[in-house]
Amino acid sequence: LTNSSNRARVALRSRNENATLRKMLQESVEDIQELEQNLLQQMKELVQSLPRSLVLTRNLQYDGARDDTMFRLMANSVDAQYKDMDRVMSRDGLVGLNTEVVESSIGRATSVYTGGESGELLKFRSRILSPIRSPTLDKAFWRGIEAGLGASVGSATPMNDVGLPLGVASRVIIQKYEIAVGNYACVMRVVIKEFVESDRVMQVWNTVADWPRVGKLHNVRTQEYGWGYIQP
Repeated sequence: LTNSSNRARVALRSRNENATLRKMLQESVEDIQELEQNLLQQMKELVQSLPRSLVLTRNLQYDGARDDTMFRLMANSVDAQYKDMDRVMSRDGLVGLNTEVVESSIGRATSVYTGGESGELLKFRSRILSPIRSPTLDKAFWRGIEAGLGASVGSATPMNDVGLPLGVASRVIIQKYEIAVGNYACVMRVVIKEFVESDRVMQVWNTVADWPRVGKLHNVRTQEYGWGYIQP
């Protein structure tokens, strides 16, 4: 009788543990789905608010002859950006910040990532507090990246098999699009790497857009350098 009771208690405890695990998994999936919907809605609202909507017109195929050198240079830049991240965050007042912030500004600056060239700079910084667990946020971020710019502008095709070195990163993804803004169009290339540290998960990216024409200017190149991290 005692052995039977012990087996029954063990079986009951196992069923309860399995039920708890299933519930936790379901809650995690629901959290990810809810976050993805929120991110897509925010992206739609942002795009709609632009005076000239940015539209992904098509996904472009990887061309080794044209793209290999460019993507490798961009990947190397991302590695350099990662090493510089703490300085950038400190300079922009995001270290030790305990409140939310979303702001942007336009100015003229000299960038170490463009060989010291000066140019117009649009700077954007944000810090957002979220009740959602950091692993869930990380999953949602990458699922959103792999889906491209969202359902409102189409989906991008990630190209993960072109042999870019990871370095100390845990993940790398590249994307190539044609983007239209008003009457102008550009080819946009993106490299994003993820770096996992003991207390945070970091995303660092580099975006290069080549514009055949902007107004009276021809062969214009714009670049974006970005840093972000998710921390419990």
